[in-house]
Amino acid sequence: LFVSHDITEAVQLADRILIMGRDSGSITKEIKIKFPRPRTEDIVYSKEFQILKKRVEFLSGGWHEVN
Repeated sequence: LFVSHDITEAVQLADRILIMGRDSGSITKEIKIKFPRPRTEDIVYSKEFQILKKRVEFLSGGWHEVN
């Protein structure tokens, strides 16, 4: 178990991300990260990484739309 408030770090390190609700503390979404291991630092520059990061930001309430 790894807890992070840093979305880039979470997407880079995790095999899945659980997003919690703001008020209830319940888990509202689960996102499976399917990047191969071992992951290099360069993965953060890939298009797939950026798309997934935006999705996590959106689902966690940080963005109003996903491109």
